Amino acid sequence: MHDRVIIVSVLTASVPHVPHSKAFTRDDLGYTDDGIEHITVKFGFSDDQDLPHALHAACLNEILDLDPKDIEGASYFISRGGLRFRPDSKGMVAWRKKLFVSLAHNAADPAALFMLPPQQTVTMGSDVEI
Repeated sequence: MHDRVIIVSVLTASVPHVPHSKAFTRDDLGYTDDGIEHITVKFGFSDDQDLPHALHAACLNEILDLDPKDIEGASYFISRGGLRFRPDSKGMVAWRKKLFVSLAHNAADPAALFMLPPQQTVTMGSDVEI
């Protein structure tokens, strides 16, 4: 088990750029000794969503009480589930399901979007049938 776990939520603001002074929100999860923290990182819609760089900046701005060098060796876990078409399920009309599933397969890779190092990134998830 990891000594420190940082859960990161990413928000994209409706402004072009978000300064580092307003980019981070640290949430209190109610336990101080479990090693789990939650921060929200806000990017502007024109900002590069470089998550390792943002976490490094959070360390420098003392949002996270880590040495910035610790971010370089961090492991990243992302959740990404797949969608599968199931013709006999209820809900949407079949052609809409097929369109939705095909568009979902073309979605951007979150690891690439957030500029996570491939050797340090683990993608987990399970498929969902619609």
